[in-house]
Amino acid sequence: MKKPMKLVIFKGQAIKVPYKVLLAIAIISFLLTLGILWIINYLNMPRLLILILPAYFSTFLTFWAVKINFLKPLAIPLDLNLAWIDGRRIFGNSKTFLGFIAGVTVGIIVGYLISLMANVFSTTHEAVFFGFLAGLGAMVGDLIRSFFKRRIGLKSGETWFIFDDLDFVVGALLFLGIYINFPTTFIVLVLAGTLSLRILTNSFDFIFKLKKFY
Repeated sequence: MKKPMKLVIFKGQAIKVPYKVLLAIAIISFLLTLGILWIINYLNMPRLLILILPAYFSTFLTFWAVKINFLKPLAIPLDLNLAWIDGRRIFGNSKTFLGFIAGVTVGIIVGYLISLMANVFSTTHEAVFFGFLAGLGAMVGDLIRSFFKRRIGLKSGETWFIFDDLDFVVGALLFLGIYINFPTTFIVLVLAGTLSLRILTNSFDFIFKLKKFY
């Protein structure tokens, strides 16, 4: 018999989700994500979506980069183990120089690769620059979320529902928004689609036993 997933909404507050319900949530999230992608395409906004793609790759690949053995010497906490005025760590052990550098680097690489495959940027330099902004924004958004998690007493790895899911894309939108005027409709669709996608991936992570809670 499959065990239910522990869905942590906030510190000390959890809901057990039966396996069948989890499977249904995964299917609904998948369909919802596809629907949002269709709407973005229908509204002629796929170019805007491509512009923030580096942020998604930065977040995903950084998770694996920090697990590479020969890179671990660079896994030094960004806050240098220092505490804020409240006595708690500024960011925590999970936010490292390795992760930050890897995230920005991945953004640059993905931006460059996009320029080779899609006619979105006018020059390669523009692609690299926007990839840099998306990756940097994703990492800064992640840091800001971690900072406030520490302030409310949540430790590294503890769930802050929704905020944990949207921090990187909000950061990317803000940094790219310096040069690009994102329509409100697009921002709403991207946030909804990202949340749906994260629920889908977290559901499959549990189904395939990659994690024990959301």
